[in-house]
Amino acid sequence: MKHLASKAVAPDADRLIALMHRPKESFFLIPQPEKVTVVFPMRFRDSIDVVLATSFLQEFMEARRTAGLNNAPPCHWSPSPPLELKGVPAHALNANAGFVSFVIFPRHVEGEKLDRTVWSLSTFHAYVSYHIKCCFF
Repeated sequence: MKHLASKAVAPDADRLIALMHRPKESFFLIPQPEKVTVVFPMRFRDSIDVVLATSFLQEFMEARRTAGLNNAPPCHWSPSPPLELKGVPAHALNANAGFVSFVIFPRHVEGEKLDRTVWSLSTFHAYVSYHIKCCFF
């Protein structure tokens, strides 16, 4: 992300990076010269959580189109893995609530935005889990 913020080409551009964020679960960074795509395979243990998360993620993607959020990173939800994950081992793509992709452009990581963007991405699964658990209260 630092390379994107400085608009410098990373030495390992176009190389998929897997980051473990929970035991046996990773999310993926796909760096490219002008953007970084971040893909989250969404997994939940409880079948009710799967249904709620799927609905939440579809609405989350649609909310990005709201006028006040037009500067937010583009977000896409799909029930199947995006093409960027071609070649990733099948066990890493075992997602029962689909896949969420964010496209991060230099404007999302300029100046002080870098820390906030990295924090938001690194806590995204927890954010979704929190909101679907709130549905029960």
